[in-house]
Amino acid sequence: MMPWFRQTLHIIFRSRTQAKRFYFENSWLRELTCKDIVAGIWQANFQADIFQKLSLCKAALSRWGSDLKSLHKRELGRCKDTMKQLRGSRNHVDAVKFHKAKQQFLILLQDHEVQWKQRAKVF
Repeated sequence: MMPWFRQTLHIIFRSRTQAKRFYFENSWLRELTCKDIVAGIWQANFQADIFQKLSLCKAALSRWGSDLKSLHKRELGRCKDTMKQLRGSRNHVDAVKFHKAKQQFLILLQDHEVQWKQRAKVF
């Protein structure tokens, strides 16, 4: 096998198997669960060195962040559906439900905006 071909295969293989880079999302700071995850790992692994603790935090926050992203996506859809269904209703109860859905929607959009602003700074 030619050396340049072997090097190319190595680069392709390595790039596919490398772990995804971890980015801490500033929007996570608004979530109480984030603090609980970090504190729990720090306390449960008191004999681990700082690098092990950081590695454990990275893994836990990556999983949790992925789940949170999915949850926020579903919540955004639910809020949109609720607002669409209740828009134009003259019922007071419906107006309150619409307002709550709109407030939740705006909070989720703000979190999304914070994430994208942070990502824009990385590049």
